[in-house]
Amino acid sequence: MVDPIWAGVIGGATGSITTAIVSLFSPRVLWSMEERKLNVLNEAARESAKLEHRRALVKEWRDGLQAARDELIAHQDQQLESSSPELTGRAWFESLRTHLAFDQREMWDIINNLDNSDTVAKLSVAIADIEQRWGLV
Repeated sequence: MVDPIWAGVIGGATGSITTAIVSLFSPRVLWSMEERKLNVLNEAARESAKLEHRRALVKEWRDGLQAARDELIAHQDQQLESSSPELTGRAWFESLRTHLAFDQREMWDIINNLDNSDTVAKLSVAIADIEQRWGLV
């Protein structure tokens, strides 16, 4: 049989060691769980900001297309001799251009034929496609 004193010493030492190990590792486990929660929240915030930025881009493109079309109609109504307004160089169109999947000839037609209603429709459909691909609708 084991001496009762030794049994107490061994039991006390085992309990102390177990308590020390748990007290050392529990903050690490809690910190790890908090870090995961914060990562999930940060990712959700980034995704929300990305969607908001994309919505703003789509609105800017639509407003810009409408303004360019209105400007062209006003230009035609006044029968001005100067060349009709162009899309190139406009901030909204340049930001849209990088997302368009048109070949070089189609892009040239779009830039130079804004007075054609097919061109406006083609750009409008392209914007709607981008909006759908981004999951905004």
